[in-house]
Amino acid sequence: MSDNFEKIDLKRAFVSSDPTVKMITPQSGKHAGQETAVAEFNVGKPQWERDDKGGFQQKGTDYHTVRMYGDDAKHIGEILKKGMAVNVEGSKTTESWQKDGETKSKSVINATDVSLNLAQKRIKSIEFDGREQQTTQTKES
Repeated sequence: MSDNFEKIDLKRAFVSSDPTVKMITPQSGKHAGQETAVAEFNVGKPQWERDDKGGFQQKGTDYHTVRMYGDDAKHIGEILKKGMAVNVEGSKTTESWQKDGETKSKSVINATDVSLNLAQKRIKSIEFDGREQQTTQTKES
């Protein structure tokens, strides 16, 4: 894993996989021996470019793995669902590994803040009753 950290602030990304939450017990560091939650999910960030007519065309999508730790991770696991628009702040690293003699890598964001982007057209409302959330999505036209 790389020791280089890059501060990142993704706006209007979309959740491309439902979060998974697991409990871990770090063996070193300031939280060594203390059980903590880790949420992991993927987000996509569309990339746009201006076309010849002055409009915009999507030229691709960058995907990132997002991890969040502690109590916030538990909340993320309860609230986020695939397709929701989010804003993500944190530090970006690149993890590398060997598979079948080939070096693979992926972009990972260790999130310090994840917030819903309620400006998206598909989310009509989010209601909380203390424990569960209900998301009403409208179809895009």
